[in-house]
Amino acid sequence: MGYNGLTNFGIEYQARMTAENKPVTLTKVRVGNGSIPASQTGATTTNLYSYKKEVEILAKEQIENAVKLQILLNNLDQETGFYVKELGVYVQDGVEEKLYWYINKDNPSYLDDKNVPSKHPADSRKIPRVPRYS
Repeated sequence: MGYNGLTNFGIEYQARMTAENKPVTLTKVRVGNGSIPASQTGATTTNLYSYKKEVEILAKEQIENAVKLQILLNNLDQETGFYVKELGVYVQDGVEEKLYWYINKDNPSYLDDKNVPSKHPADSRKIPRVPRYS
């Protein structure tokens, strides 16, 4: 079963940033091909289950109480193709980066290896309920 939402940490972090009148500090996006174990949920996830690569954040746009991220997902360094099943958005929490938003797709797209030109050079994700970001 897929998931697209805040993690438990993300809920707590967002509440804390709102209470302290501080922005949510988005730092990186990672992708993987893991599945959520039966003993976990998307909300209880703290890291990707099968990390494959970090992707570049090209742009961040505030749209009311949401943030639209444009990311660059390419296969230039991929020795082996994989299904992009997981996407994790991380935030800065003190000295640590932690998983804030987690997506696990039921019908993932395949990212070919570097020998096949990438068909998905950029992707946009809208993350709702972000009061402010930096």
